[in-house]
Amino acid sequence: MRIRYVLTTMAVAAGLAGGTAGAALADEQTEPTPEQIAARCERGQNMLERLQGLNGRLTDRIAALETKLASGELDERQTAMVERRLGKLGKHLDRLEQRIAKLEAKLAEKCSGEEEPA
Repeated sequence: MRIRYVLTTMAVAAGLAGGTAGAALADEQTEPTPEQIAARCERGQNMLERLQGLNGRLTDRIAALETKLASGELDERQTAMVERRLGKLGKHLDRLEQRIAKLEAKLAEKCSGEEEPA
């Protein structure tokens, strides 16, 4: 029991010491350099391009399923499966479009190309 108490006390003390050291380091951080900002903007642009590609593939998949459904060659079970899948893909497409819009807004805000005066 005493060993557990001592170990717990040491763990709490170490945590407190680490927390104050982390707070001290956070105070010393400076603004990001222009190179860091440019790299961050480039990563954001790459992510945006990837999401837009995914959006195109998802839209194509939905169109293919709708074409298959409209063809009339599916039985009841297959039709139900395709309709369920279309619902899921539609929800996924909505979330993806929201994410793209949010990322575009953030890139427009943070990476407008105007540098702040030093």
